[in-house]
Amino acid sequence: MLVEALHRRGFAGAEEPVAPLVALPVGTRRRATLAARRSGTRVALGFHARGSHRIEDIRSCLVLHPALFAALPALHRGLAPLLPEGSKEQGLLLTLTEGGIDEQRGRIASADCTAQLNSFGALPIEVDRETLTRAWLDTLALARAHRLTVYDAAYLELAARRALPLASLDEDLTAAAKKIGVAVLI
Repeated sequence: MLVEALHRRGFAGAEEPVAPLVALPVGTRRRATLAARRSGTRVALGFHARGSHRIEDIRSCLVLHPALFAALPALHRGLAPLLPEGSKEQGLLLTLTEGGIDEQRGRIASADCTAQLNSFGALPIEVDRETLTRAWLDTLALARAHRLTVYDAAYLELAARRALPLASLDEDLTAAAKKIGVAVLI
């Protein structure tokens, strides 16, 4: 089917780069790209319906790893305060790694993990709308001046602009914060 679709789009010789399909056991998918959108008090979180932009909430999924699937209800609840009413669709990439949801290594029980995910909804999380407009100038300048990744510089820029302390164990980031007068908690 994939080779046929590629041929219809003008990709001659598409058979060569396409490897045979591999069957995977049920419940082993450790990564999923979901879509989310808020409409009123309702948050749609899931995959796109076939051939459309409509988001279908996930009620069951045979391919997702059980730990990822178990995290979805808490994520669903936690997204409500973060998504602006009527905003465009947001993409969410979920990845279960050995360093991710630690219940995989027995460091935290499934119930505790679920409780911690549920607590995210109670946090006063605020989306900073200025970060995007500053990313191309202020954040990039901080990254270059202090030899930081743009990712780390974004945290530094936000802390500096809002006069907030920075909590980080990253030595380069905390050194840069101290140089520009941002308080460091850790």
